[in-house]
Amino acid sequence: MKALKIIIIVLVIILGVILIPPLFMASEANLERSLVMKAQPEVIYEQVNCLKNWRSWSPWVEYAVNERFEGPECGVGAKSLWDDEGGTSSQTIVETTENEFIKTELLFMGTETVLCTWTFEPTDEGTKVTWTFKGDASYPVGRWISSIIIVPEVGKSYEKGLVTLNELTKDMVPKPKYKTGDITVTEVNSMMALAVKVESGVQDMSQMMGISFGKLIDYMGTKGAQMSGTPFAIWYQWEDTSKFVYDCAIPVGTKVTGDGDIRFMNTYKGKAASVEHWGDYSTSGYSWEKLMLYVGDNKFEQNGDPWEVYITDPGSEPNPEKWLTVLYYPIK
Repeated sequence: MKALKIIIIVLVIILGVILIPPLFMASEANLERSLVMKAQPEVIYEQVNCLKNWRSWSPWVEYAVNERFEGPECGVGAKSLWDDEGGTSSQTIVETTENEFIKTELLFMGTETVLCTWTFEPTDEGTKVTWTFKGDASYPVGRWISSIIIVPEVGKSYEKGLVTLNELTKDMVPKPKYKTGDITVTEVNSMMALAVKVESGVQDMSQMMGISFGKLIDYMGTKGAQMSGTPFAIWYQWEDTSKFVYDCAIPVGTKVTGDGDIRFMNTYKGKAASVEHWGDYSTSGYSWEKLMLYVGDNKFEQNGDPWEVYITDPGSEPNPEKWLTVLYYPIK
């Protein structure tokens, strides 16, 4: 009988040790880690907002067995999935504010949901990046696991991931911002223009264009010719970035005799796929890529040399994000 009492007392003590402390433990697994990084917010935001980029800095990348992706590549709806011993886990971006905030939903083995957030706060040194973790901690076992394992171990992983992310991004600069409009098919009328053919690499293209357009304007002044539209460029060779071949051209209202390398021309007339590009000229390649992909997907046949029209004068609009260029790809 005495032995039974001792056993009961021991069991009560054990149960007390197990059950009483969790009463005072947090009902959620809740943690936060921050680090001031050297890069600007938009650089770091892109690394987090595009889940495929996590492969370069995530503290758990080695454990993401058979990782695959669904939905958009970046932003809300982007989803990564990987295999765990107990099933499939996933992470989905559920909310974003550009360059400021990201929320993701982690689903472990299809049952346990955790919400994580990222904030990106500009500072004098760069960006204060804060990464949080919030999940339920059920009584009593979940609270023990949360306090002893999850919070400290995930905290260490967060610290490691933030350091690696800082190392990855510290020398990166923000990509120039641009916007591509909707692609349309349109009928283009021919124009009269004066043109000069140019060869340049990508590095000196802006300088060569400035010289060429200036040369055309000066020539028009000597001939009394009036500009009847906005400057444009016709692209003849662009595959090799060390050598682009193109015309710099300006529309004119009347026929003007050329001289030397300046020549008079009538531009293309016919059908063309077209798209508006907003942004610095260095970013127009992104919109050209989308336009040419559209042409290929619709099995259009090329019907001449592509060209782009410079609607905005950079001399009067200093903000490159407001520069409008219209791209044309002639098709049959």
